[in-house]
Amino acid sequence: MSKLKNTYFNLDNFVLNKLVKEQEEGPSYDEVWLKDKLGDPTKDKYEFNIDRGYIDIYPDLGDMRAERSSQFIRFKLEEGVIHFVHAFGYERGYDMLKNALPELGPMGDSSYAGFMNVNTDSGTIPVDVDIANEMIDALRSGRSAEAGAQTDFYSSRGPTSGTIDEKKIGFRQVANELYIIKNKKNG
Repeated sequence: MSKLKNTYFNLDNFVLNKLVKEQEEGPSYDEVWLKDKLGDPTKDKYEFNIDRGYIDIYPDLGDMRAERSSQFIRFKLEEGVIHFVHAFGYERGYDMLKNALPELGPMGDSSYAGFMNVNTDSGTIPVDVDIANEMIDALRSGRSAEAGAQTDFYSSRGPTSGTIDEKKIGFRQVANELYIIKNKKNG
């Protein structure tokens, strides 16, 4: 049991030392460069994975937690060149991504209805700063298009509870009908 406890202690120390080292060293060059060139720091949320050297950008997320995002796009910097790695977002955004980057592979399946995954078939795809920012804007536009489509769909349904269509009858009418049925059975 003490061996297991010692292992946990060593693991905790390793993680703690790594965090302290990262804080002392500050952000990497790649992180600073990518954040400076991509997206909109007033609207987007950024997460940089220092171990793998990529940045995830969550368009229009602002100060919210990344776990609350419905989409992200991943880039990395290799020898001074931005590379597209992966995107996840609304299906409506795929065509917009494909317009920005024609060599983008086919849309992959997602375990969520209405969403898409896009990975590169062979490693990464080099892109310039303008194309990368167009791709980020494409995800934003895909989100807006999805929001508009949902608004149109639900507003065309009329007054509903969201799960079961409601009939336009009042409570009194239902109560009267139940009273009549009950009296017929008893009477």
